[in-house]
Amino acid sequence: MFFYQGKWTQEMDSLLLSTLITLRSGRKCEDANVPDDVLCNVRAVLNHPFGGDLTTDDIAVRVNLLKARFRRFKKVVDDVKVEILHEVITISDNTEVIVLSETDVPKAPIRGKPNDSPADSD
Repeated sequence: MFFYQGKWTQEMDSLLLSTLITLRSGRKCEDANVPDDVLCNVRAVLNHPFGGDLTTDDIAVRVNLLKARFRRFKKVVDDVKVEILHEVITISDNTEVIVLSETDVPKAPIRGKPNDSPADSD
């Protein structure tokens, strides 16, 4: 999958997100910015088991990429129009077709008497 071509793996993303969630609890952080001290802690957590050489900039870029992907996903999912039905409409198979003039529809009932329009008095 193209999302994991490079230095990032699914396991790294999972550890990144769980670490960010853990470090965020009890802190006043905005979603738009991850503080530098948190990025340093995440770098230490990620580099240890994966033996990588990730920088805090690598992690910040990855967090922003994951946020952008999440926003796009939510936009696609949330922008689907969900209609709430207030009225149930039943369509029956025995609907009668009412024709007010001549028709090519076979066996269509004709209601009323067809009248020819009066001739122009010109």
